[in-house]
Amino acid sequence: MTPIHEYLTDETLPAERKKARTIKHKSQRFDIINGILYKKSFLGPWLRCVGPSQANYVLQEIHEGSCNMHAGTRSVVAKALRTGYYWSTMHMDARALIKACQECQVHKPVLRNPQEKLHPITSPWPFYKWGIDIAGPFPEGPGKVKFLIVAMDYFTKWIEAKPVATITGNQVKKFVWENIVCRFGLPGEIISDNGKQFRDNPFKDWCEKLCIQQHFASVKHLQTNGLVERANRSLGEGIKARLGKDNKNWLEEISHVLWAHRTMVKSSNGDTPFSLTYGTEAVIPTEIGMPTFRTAEVNVAENDEALEINLELLEEKREQDKRSKKQ
Repeated sequence: MTPIHEYLTDETLPAERKKARTIKHKSQRFDIINGILYKKSFLGPWLRCVGPSQANYVLQEIHEGSCNMHAGTRSVVAKALRTGYYWSTMHMDARALIKACQECQVHKPVLRNPQEKLHPITSPWPFYKWGIDIAGPFPEGPGKVKFLIVAMDYFTKWIEAKPVATITGNQVKKFVWENIVCRFGLPGEIISDNGKQFRDNPFKDWCEKLCIQQHFASVKHLQTNGLVERANRSLGEGIKARLGKDNKNWLEEISHVLWAHRTMVKSSNGDTPFSLTYGTEAVIPTEIGMPTFRTAEVNVAENDEALEINLELLEEKREQDKRSKKQ
């Protein structure tokens, strides 16, 4: 990227004609803003071009930072690109970093390919259909907590999880009310296994009163509950990878792993659960240590003016619609 930076800065080109032509062609996708080289992406943000030491910082923060879970090469590179960073050897550097990571080698998941193709379950809108399951038992933590209630939305792939000491119907009811209904509204369907806490009262009666349809996965159709089962496995792998030799309290790592999941690009839809839920990407700690284009070039005053103009245009459009209806 250095020849491109030199060409865009002072139009310096190598003597060889072929190399000069190549640099001129590549430089059309780059630009310099406040002395920093950025690469233009087609549908994503402007990507800040970083050097070797900066690239190492970005990879380490995304892979094993305060809110990450030792994800694989593809997920780490996708998150770096979605956040707004670029360098030419991203995949190779990420692969080398993960191979040198001791936690990744110890807790590397065993690949188990399904015996048949997966059957996707569609959802008409976000947070309409949820899969719910219970993970554990884990080593007993503070408050005798040893189970984890996990729910996942089929549309956005958003994960909610809560540690509990017992797995009764009241606990499941309280979890759905606090973590799903009060945050995202009433769901239309809930898919679970045939556990007693799901199929019996008080949870069954509570779902009927709120017109929430319950669907249960049978032994012959395990794929109906495969999404949340995969979420359980992924949460467990992330928690184990984050636990150090001296830290055995898995409860402290749940919030970190959940945020990592919510800001990670999903291969099923090519987007992050956070952006599908809130309409924008989350600001991660990496963007504070090394600002991206949106954090470095944001102007609050100009942004407020633009929002006011948008509101004025909406009001004018609304008035025009009222006049046309009267006519």
